[in-house]
Amino acid sequence: MNENRVPKRARLILGQKLIDYSDHIREYCQMANDIYADTEDKLADRNRLETRALSYCNLYESKLTDMEEILESVTCENTREIVDILDELIGKVIKWRKNDRVIV
Repeated sequence: MNENRVPKRARLILGQKLIDYSDHIREYCQMANDIYADTEDKLADRNRLETRALSYCNLYESKLTDMEEILESVTCENTREIVDILDELIGKVIKWRKNDRVIV
C-alpha cells in the first residue's frame, strides 16, 4: 500500500504503538533486574515481569510486521537492525530465566 493512500494519522498511530511497546519492554526488563530474588515470591515476581517483557517483544515484532505490510517504505532491510536487537534481548531474557533460582 502506498504511503499516499495511508493517512498520516494512521502512520502516526502505528509508530506510536512501537514507541509504547519499547517503553514497556525497557520498563519491565529494568523492574525485573531490580528484584533481588532471595525468596520464592521475589523470584516469581521477577519471572512475571520477564514474561511481560517477552510478550511486549513479541507484540513489537508483530506490529513491525504489520507496518511492513501496510507501508512500502518499511521493509525487512531497513528494520533488520531493530529485529536483531529484539532477538538478542529475547535471547538474554530467556537465558536469565534458565538461570533463575532463589539466591541464598
